[in-house]
Amino acid sequence: MFMGLFLIDTFCLFQLVHPRYQIKLGHIQSKTLDDFKEVFEKACEKEESFAIVAFDCTQSFMLKFDKICEDTIIEETNKDPSNVRDKI
Repeated sequence: MFMGLFLIDTFCLFQLVHPRYQIKLGHIQSKTLDDFKEVFEKACEKEESFAIVAFDCTQSFMLKFDKICEDTIIEETNKDPSNVRDKI
């Protein structure tokens, strides 16, 4: 009986938290992409090699995205931001 209530409460919590989690990830994704574009354009003006700029900026912003998402991961949802990360 107690376990059943726990599962129902956990499911209700998930339904409440999941949409907010997706919204938060969407904001992080959008901000990361905007910041990437700005830095990438400035770096392309300074550097001669497009490939080096593309690689360095991509690596840098993927690390930043992962770091920010560490704070947003909600253990109870068993979700990870990898599908949102792939869209960046």
